[in-house]
Amino acid sequence: MRKNKFYLLLLLAFTFCKVEFAHAQCALNIVDLYNEPYRERQKTIAEEAGRGNYSFDSRTSGIVFQAVATPSKTLKNEKIGLDLIDGQFVVSVGNKKIYPDLPLWQLVPIANFANSPYQVVFTAFGDTINGREAQCRFHRAFLNTLLGLRLFQADMINYPDIIWDLPIDLNRNYFKAKSESSYSPRPNEAIDKKIATLLTDGDNKFSSYVLTDRNVEISFDLAGNDLKFSGRPFYLFVRREANSKNIDKIRSELDACFNEIDASARALLKDKYTADLNPRTNLKGLLKTVDDNKDLEKFNAYASHDFRKAVGKLEAMNSLTDEAMGMRLVLLNDFSDAFDQNWDLLKQYNPLVYTAVENASQWSALFRYVYKTNPTNWADFQQKIRAIKTIPDAPEVKTPTSFEINYFRMFGDELKQ
Repeated sequence: MRKNKFYLLLLLAFTFCKVEFAHAQCALNIVDLYNEPYRERQKTIAEEAGRGNYSFDSRTSGIVFQAVATPSKTLKNEKIGLDLIDGQFVVSVGNKKIYPDLPLWQLVPIANFANSPYQVVFTAFGDTINGREAQCRFHRAFLNTLLGLRLFQADMINYPDIIWDLPIDLNRNYFKAKSESSYSPRPNEAIDKKIATLLTDGDNKFSSYVLTDRNVEISFDLAGNDLKFSGRPFYLFVRREANSKNIDKIRSELDACFNEIDASARALLKDKYTADLNPRTNLKGLLKTVDDNKDLEKFNAYASHDFRKAVGKLEAMNSLTDEAMGMRLVLLNDFSDAFDQNWDLLKQYNPLVYTAVENASQWSALFRYVYKTNPTNWADFQQKIRAIKTIPDAPEVKTPTSFEINYFRMFGDELKQ
């Protein structure tokens, strides 16, 4: 299980991070989207994020697509192959050729994603900017792609006020591909209210969710001259429940640890200790000040020992797992099922986003099937995918590294009063 440093500090409310702002590249209704100049490895999901072993521990939300498609009974003995002919995507079903309406801007990242052993598409922390590391992380295949931007928006289901919208650039133009429908974003009060009501169901308050196709049976069949899929992803909601006695114990231990750090730092630094070096609010600054005055440690070995020991204990507590903290995750299956029954409502509210979501899940599932059953064809298809250097049917996109609610746009009229 991944260690939950973020959640522990948030839960116990003892430490605070300094917020650093960057220039927004675009906006999504009440949300500003930012692209920080991080190195690519800081923008992408680490490989150890999972081979289908998604954990809610240290994420507030995420997307995981891991299904492998199955053919219908009528197709179970047919060989499925893939090809690119003059830029046209072709699927062969036995001797029959199918020309699916899957544009290159979706085909290429989905094929690259399916060729990877990792199924985590996207993860996100919170809704404010953290200047030290990227909060939004994408699978490498979706980084800086329009499809990645569409999937990012689908992950923000807990903000129904933006589900209907599309991101705009600095010139207030929508990020849209030529192949997408002529959908014009506009709110629908009835649908917005329905989604908000579902999310705030009094008996099913959730702490985390993931958009996933785990345990979903995605199958495909012929429908005239096209392929037809059944099965689609869904939002799986969970709730964290805490052992209050254990949490209180950890809170007391953490408080005692900070007190020891503060007391030993005062004894060590003497007149160089200042109020702004409070370890609860500026541990980083305190550690730097102590390191910059290492010569003082030889004059007070006891204070130095106590300081280092308390800092080490704090680091160990920051590495506690959910189990060690007395936390457990409860799957809200009934809530997830009720929400799933309204999938068509979501698709009606924003057809571009949820068509992209279905395509990413269903086609990656089909590609994994071809990878397993026709590996030679898959290898040839991958060579053709890698040969594509430009995708002319979609705008250039920088997927967000962080985002924040713009409260002026949310409460503009009230703030003016």
